[in-house]
Amino acid sequence: METLRFDYPVQSKTYCIDDKKGMPLEELIGTTQTTSLNGRVLPIVKPEDFGGDTMAEKVIAANEFIINAGGGFELYLGDTSTYLITQAIVLPNNTRVRMHGCTVQMADNTVDNIFRSGNIVLDPDNPRGYALNKRDMSPVSNLEIVGESDASLLMCENATASNSGVTNTGWHGHTIMFAGVSNFSIHGFTIKKHLAWNICLSGCSYGNVHDIIFDNTDDVQYGTSIPRNNGDGIDAEFGSHDIDIYNISGTLCDDAVAISNSGLSRLEKRPLEVIHPTCPFDYDYRKFGEDTYSIHVHNVHVKTAFHVVIFICGDYGIHDCSVSNVSDKDANNSSNIGSDAVVMVYDGSYDGGYTPGLIHNCSVTGVKGYDCRTGAIYLYASGAIIEHGRINDVQTAQGTLAMKNNSGLDFTDYDFTVTKVSEGILNG
Repeated sequence: METLRFDYPVQSKTYCIDDKKGMPLEELIGTTQTTSLNGRVLPIVKPEDFGGDTMAEKVIAANEFIINAGGGFELYLGDTSTYLITQAIVLPNNTRVRMHGCTVQMADNTVDNIFRSGNIVLDPDNPRGYALNKRDMSPVSNLEIVGESDASLLMCENATASNSGVTNTGWHGHTIMFAGVSNFSIHGFTIKKHLAWNICLSGCSYGNVHDIIFDNTDDVQYGTSIPRNNGDGIDAEFGSHDIDIYNISGTLCDDAVAISNSGLSRLEKRPLEVIHPTCPFDYDYRKFGEDTYSIHVHNVHVKTAFHVVIFICGDYGIHDCSVSNVSDKDANNSSNIGSDAVVMVYDGSYDGGYTPGLIHNCSVTGVKGYDCRTGAIYLYASGAIIEHGRINDVQTAQGTLAMKNNSGLDFTDYDFTVTKVSEGILNG
């Protein structure tokens, strides 16, 4: 590895700008749960300053430098237009990635995350299965991935059938994979051509995902030849909590935002996930929290073949979440995809281990359905309901149903109300 050329501003120690006492970062992290990286000055590392015959090798060298230092750096990607990578960029504690006007692109037919939290240890004998430390994963804190000036992520231009879809890749194919991460921010860029989910937050807390554009139109479900499927936008799952998700737009082939929680019963319903799990830690490993709660979703306008927001759980609960100002229409995309529903509440047929009431104390307001096959609100099947739930201000276009109720439940028994429903008033 070449010697770093620190010919840009570098601080020998990392401090919080707005801390008058100049408290060292290590002490700062120990005294607060909500510190943001936005107020810190971090020394910058650039791949261009490292040795290697290819840009992929330079990125690996820069990433290894940050890992070996234990974090505390900003990885700056912006001096090259396209950073073609061949493996995940791994983020240890106190690390920021800043992408400026560039594309970070995974090499064709390479199954790996573009960004992954540094606490996940791959199993070399089964990289698409559970992590090697599936029941002994340490938390990671203070991570930021920020894009500027039309930055983007591109999983790969070409992928074979064996290298696409969440059932083939598992969590190893998610574009961004965070597990057990607290105090994080992901914002300001476009994600194109997924292999599996776009952003997966498993057992994560105190963070935000915002100002993300999805461009995932190449998919078998749209009749294209590229075999990509199950392209969720953002999944907050397995005990994630205190996360804000907002200003999301673009086009997806699956759920834009999934608020979910699962346990071992999920594997009974979906045995393929025993081989290729969608989460790196054991499904019954609850170190990072049992319930998923305080997920707040706002201003999400996405064209999708399925759902804009979905609630889905089994074994463990979801509570105190809010959804507001969501629709199945992206202002920048007039294509007629047609969603299944804007907001969907699932029952136990998907995850197993579900009983009515596991989803509770959640509110949904400001729902606009322009082109829903089923209804703007869809209570999927027997038992699908939000206990102590409120749905308010639902509007639909001509010919679109406001609500499809298959729950078979009496709303009053669960203190569930739906108010201010207006069908056929929206203009396409």
